Amino acid sequence: MSSKVPNPIPDITFGLYLIPPERAKQVVLTALSVGYRSFDSASFYGNEREVGEAFEEWIAAPANSRSSLHIMSKVWNDDLVQGDEAVLNSFEASLSLLKCDYFDVFLIHWPVPGHHIQAYKCLANHVVPGRARSLGVSNYSPDDFTALISSLPPDLPKPVLNQFEINPFVYRPAWIEFFQEKNVKVLGFKPLTRGKEMANEQVLTAADACKCEPANVLINYVLSKNCGVIVKSENATRMESNMKLVCAWEFATLDSLTTAEELENRRLREEATKNQYI
Repeated sequence: MSSKVPNPIPDITFGLYLIPPERAKQVVLTALSVGYRSFDSASFYGNEREVGEAFEEWIAAPANSRSSLHIMSKVWNDDLVQGDEAVLNSFEASLSLLKCDYFDVFLIHWPVPGHHIQAYKCLANHVVPGRARSLGVSNYSPDDFTALISSLPPDLPKPVLNQFEINPFVYRPAWIEFFQEKNVKVLGFKPLTRGKEMANEQVLTAADACKCEPANVLINYVLSKNCGVIVKSENATRMESNMKLVCAWEFATLDSLTTAEELENRRLREEATKNQYI
């Protein structure tokens, strides 16, 4: 691992997926101004140059420093398939575009069969010392993770983080328990279901009880599972609101919103993304 002590992974991270490049710099500067310090990026998002410009401008202020930020990025599937050189080039490109001299966590974006294990080994051998304080994974099932760990030599660092979708409509307690038992931080993305379930009756009931917005209920639902959460907005007021911790609601009452059909749909989408490169 890096000789620098890894920063703890914050519970609330600002996500950069689907932020248009032409607005990304101002969105990140606004997020920084309201208090976000953890950011989730990826080469696939197509906005790292503009995000990096925001980081560079913010860090240049005398009161700010890179060490107060937690910055993550990911290598995309196309690069995994092309091999070690492409994986390392992706790492270097993201590091340069984001104006960073190191990543707090660098992740494999998807467990592409036949490629993700070698890509992880490549990163662990070549970039971890000094330029990635730790490595992580994204969209890994317990089986994917087990296949990776069982293939790693004992001297290589293990993943410290796994990102996957968590909300009351895609709740996989066995996944969460599996990774937490292995001391792998779970970071849930898509907590707001991209707005599809904001008017759900049970979510509205919880919001009324806590005197908060439905978005707060969904974000705090993920936090109640002892997981971190990735949130996103381009609106400053909502950015602030999304950081709000709400009352001690019994969030487990929302677990029943997950259906077998939705879990199967999510599984099929995940498998299709992983397997399109076979």
